[in-house]
Amino acid sequence: MMSQNSPWWVKFSQSSQEKCKLFCFPFAGGDIYTYRLWGKYLDPQIALYAVQLPGRGARFQEPGFTRLEPLIEELAKLFFPELKSPFAFFGHSLGGLIAFELTRYLKRNFSIIPQRVFISSSLPVHLYRNWHHNYHQLSDVDLLKKIESFGGISKQVLEHPDLIEMLLPTVRSDMEILETYQYQNTEKLSCPLHVFSGKDDTLISVAELKEWKQHSSGEFSLKIFPGGHFYLNHKTADFFSSLNSKLTQNC
Repeated sequence: MMSQNSPWWVKFSQSSQEKCKLFCFPFAGGDIYTYRLWGKYLDPQIALYAVQLPGRGARFQEPGFTRLEPLIEELAKLFFPELKSPFAFFGHSLGGLIAFELTRYLKRNFSIIPQRVFISSSLPVHLYRNWHHNYHQLSDVDLLKKIESFGGISKQVLEHPDLIEMLLPTVRSDMEILETYQYQNTEKLSCPLHVFSGKDDTLISVAELKEWKQHSSGEFSLKIFPGGHFYLNHKTADFFSSLNSKLTQNC
């Protein structure tokens, strides 16, 4: 049986009806608390696990990863022994990239795949070749302005310089993961792929999001919700209805 909590994940749901695990991966600079209330909205059949990467939350003293490959290898090594029942991945922004590459790695090396993969507000992987940003090299002041413009930092955090000081190194290392990523066209996902985003997202267009379809040989869907890049913070009924309807098909 999978442990409810570890340095790498925290379980945010309790139900005797659990049949499927949902692992949620954070956006750049994000942590497990993005998902802490989701257990209230998910179907009781879904066990919610939020993945805590190094450099944030209870692990803020650990150095963050700056390259995707070693992070994926570490996640796969830790996850593989625990994946004994149906499971799915959900990743927002950077988390979507992690969910995609972890799925491919698990299939390639361990012959296991999620029931479904949900990718939220994340650039299709082949388009990173056109994404020539170096935000991770900005000064602290300019990096803070940049993440403010994305809507990725709350007013409460902005009012506390000590929290900003803790946040920026994590954002910087996470942005370095994104900005050094190189897509290798090795294999498509063989499981259903569902893409979510906000209609007012200024970072990724709907036309770009549609290009995710080429990365799965299975079922594909694209759903657009009200809001911007961080639309999921609104926890709308439509969002959880869509998520639950897909997840419970396999439980």
